[in-house]
Amino acid sequence: MDPLTQGLLGAVAAQAVFGRRLPRHAAAIGALSGMAPDLDVLIASASDPLVAWVYHRHFTHALAFIPVGAALAALPWLLLASMRRQWRLLLGASLVAYATHAPLDALTSYGTQLFWPFSDYRVALDWMPIIDLVFTPILLLGLVLALSRASPQPARAALALALAYIGFGAWQHGTAIDAQQQLAHARGHTIERGRVMALPGSLVVWRSLYLADGQLHADGVRVPWRGAVEVQPGASRPLAGPPVGEGSVADRAREAWAVFAWFAQGDVVEVAPGVYGDARYSLDPAGFAPLWGLGIAADNGAAYAWDPPTARDLRTVRELWRLKTDGDPRYRPLETGLAR
Repeated sequence: MDPLTQGLLGAVAAQAVFGRRLPRHAAAIGALSGMAPDLDVLIASASDPLVAWVYHRHFTHALAFIPVGAALAALPWLLLASMRRQWRLLLGASLVAYATHAPLDALTSYGTQLFWPFSDYRVALDWMPIIDLVFTPILLLGLVLALSRASPQPARAALALALAYIGFGAWQHGTAIDAQQQLAHARGHTIERGRVMALPGSLVVWRSLYLADGQLHADGVRVPWRGAVEVQPGASRPLAGPPVGEGSVADRAREAWAVFAWFAQGDVVEVAPGVYGDARYSLDPAGFAPLWGLGIAADNGAAYAWDPPTARDLRTVRELWRLKTDGDPRYRPLETGLAR
């Protein structure tokens, strides 16, 4: 999730466990340790976008790396002579906070390598959006109350509410999955691979994406907290395959495509000759307007980051917010929207 939420979760977790024994430092240590795994964004190359795609949510997000990462995140406090006598508590607070980061990321759709170095599988449960306007305030309120009252109880209550909200996300996700299956069944499709992903903001609007007969099918699914499920039947695109050809240039192109396809968890569409988009994310929940992609130069097979021409402007944000709160005329009850 976003760095603010990660920092808040780390601070709340550390305050909940160590707030009494580290009343002035638990939250600060937790906030830093909760955000620390995302320092992997510094592993990047201006000339090779594959580096960032490979190493974000890589070893710093692995379960096996948690003790090492927590120790490194605690170093600023351990270097202070006045704090060293509490080194066990400092390491404990850092460990608790650091350990919250990767599991929270794994609840989203981006993919997190929890099991590195044993596997490069990208865990993505799709239960939570990248940014959530309910989850984050719960953590913020709990932290503020815990610090103002010098008590870990509000932090513990916030953690309980946050876990309950994650459970609600799993419920909403299951409801959206059911809608996806009904849409596919009505079209006579057998889903070979499918997922639904919450759009940023809340657990109301979901992007449905499934593969059937070589085609990726996208639909919008609206699951309000109260009321009937609504759908926006969407578009379909062929699933992109690797570049063809012979020679070193073609081999280089296929290697770059394979990395991008692994990063996108197989959901790749060709948006132009030699340009591939990550179909998991789209400005249109029921369409194919990728937010990023991979370009491969025809002359030498070199990879470059493709930046879509569609602007991510305030109008798009306003439309998304209206879709979540007021609905959208393009969405209709599931029972009447089962055919394209």
